[in-house]
Amino acid sequence: MLWQLKIPHKVQIFIWKAYLNWIPTTANLSKKGMEVDDMCAGCHRKSETTLHAIWNCPNLRRVRFSIPFVHNQSWNDMASAFDFLLFQENILDKKEMELMCVILWRCWWRRNQMIHNAGVRSEEDVVEWAANFLEEFHKTEEKNSEKNIANGPMIKNIVRWERPREGVFKINTDAAICSDRNLVGFGIVIRNHNGEVMGCSSQSTVANFTPQIPEACAILWGIMFAKDTGLLPTVIESDAKTVVDLINAEAPPRADIGTVISDIINLCSFYDIRVLFTPRGANMVAHNLAKVPSIVEDRFCLEDYPPFLESFVRADMAL
Repeated sequence: MLWQLKIPHKVQIFIWKAYLNWIPTTANLSKKGMEVDDMCAGCHRKSETTLHAIWNCPNLRRVRFSIPFVHNQSWNDMASAFDFLLFQENILDKKEMELMCVILWRCWWRRNQMIHNAGVRSEEDVVEWAANFLEEFHKTEEKNSEKNIANGPMIKNIVRWERPREGVFKINTDAAICSDRNLVGFGIVIRNHNGEVMGCSSQSTVANFTPQIPEACAILWGIMFAKDTGLLPTVIESDAKTVVDLINAEAPPRADIGTVISDIINLCSFYDIRVLFTPRGANMVAHNLAKVPSIVEDRFCLEDYPPFLESFVRADMAL
């Protein structure tokens, strides 16, 4: 039933991982040998299993009571997320299951925001947010479907993003200049061999650079992002061919960009990272992230991405 639901692909992937108990809860990380406290960081009462993180935690009591079609279901802490989700599939209709999946995904998102001190609004109504999010997603999908029908079949040689080999992450970076506001936007996305977004970032700064410097900075920050999050080994792609050529020449110019290029070369040598050129058509996720900071606040996400990227991520994963 999961893959027939009309929900964002990232939500489907999350629920699928929950079924398999692949969500990186503290209890799961501890079982894998990592030295972490397996207690839930939200309630500090019980081990953070997958089911506890997305349903049983006392901090989610308001959420449970707000879902009319489940009537505050009570589950034993010894139960598995697989049993819980399978039960929901058996008792809920398709629309209710779609909403339930988005609610559970949002609960996990809020948990991650709390852990990373990203300022979660405690008063947010998760169920109402999920219902609005799902409604907007369905409207967007409907519009896209109508547009495709109106345009009719098109035959093009479309250049698309390619997945890295298994065990390697791929970073795509881009920069965008808003000259009339002296703003520069940076977009970074890291994906695994399945095309799943492991992390993304978009930020902006007030500056008046030549185009090559922001592109080089985006690559540098992409490497730092991967290093800080442990998403290595990795390969980097950018649609700034001049900058990529400068990096691969391993001879930094003396201009302002030279310092940034030199830092990139040193990091690539240390972490064995390759920097490759890719056409704009294969870099659309990072490109659209770079355009956002001119109108919204800086973003930083792990295992998540802004809703407006859904169609671009899904298009890349379809290949």
